[in-house]
Amino acid sequence: MRIVCFDVSVLRAYFDGSQTDGECVTLACLAGDEAVWSELLEAWEQVRKERGNPPSLHMTDAMALRGDFAQWTSDARDFLVDGFLGVLNNFRNHPRLHSFSCTVDLVAHERWKNIRRHPSPERLCARFVVPHILDWYGKFDDLLLLPNSVDFFFDRSEPFMRHIHADWTSKQIRNRYLGWRLIRNITPAVAESTPELQITDMIAWGRNRLMSGSHWETDQHYATAVRAANTVQFLHRFADEKALAKSNYREEGFEALNLQPRKSRA
Repeated sequence: MRIVCFDVSVLRAYFDGSQTDGECVTLACLAGDEAVWSELLEAWEQVRKERGNPPSLHMTDAMALRGDFAQWTSDARDFLVDGFLGVLNNFRNHPRLHSFSCTVDLVAHERWKNIRRHPSPERLCARFVVPHILDWYGKFDDLLLLPNSVDFFFDRSEPFMRHIHADWTSKQIRNRYLGWRLIRNITPAVAESTPELQITDMIAWGRNRLMSGSHWETDQHYATAVRAANTVQFLHRFADEKALAKSNYREEGFEALNLQPRKSRA
């Protein structure tokens, strides 16, 4: 009798949002199994300590030299960020680490939301990102996929979490899309003490900056944004004018029950 053993490693996915007022909003996720997170965090922590030892990283504050970085020089900041991006580069082809993101053009969304019955930008992002994470995880051919094998973590202030949590608890969605049964926890976390969220913040910042029109001729941080957004293997969707004008949105789950009240308040 031959016994076949399967790895049942838990997938941990961290979510963070970034927004440019009046232009774009982005949801980014970085997902990996426990082994790759252990390696990544060890390398990240070494860079943090050796290159200035800030208490945490928030890209908006770091690039603007404010908050924890108010007394830093731009050279010191760039040395730190370059080190962090170097860490990500070492994992760029890792099969168990992947980023997923969605950006919504807020101007186009405002124009088409009622005509095409689009939900909020936050919900559009959530509905795109999560199924792709679960689909990617489901293709790990050496894993025995079991219920409760995926954990989601959000910065405690993120508006995206309530949309994903509502779908997770929806019987309709769990019965129709069995991948949702893989999720064990959807949990808020404190970004300042959660390096995984800080890494995801870097990706969200870079992607949102690029989608908001960053260009190498006009943005001194363009190259940093490109590296932040694109270093790790990724899947990205941009809900721009063309996409929003042509698509019709069909709501499901708990949000579908609330659709009529939302329409009457519009």
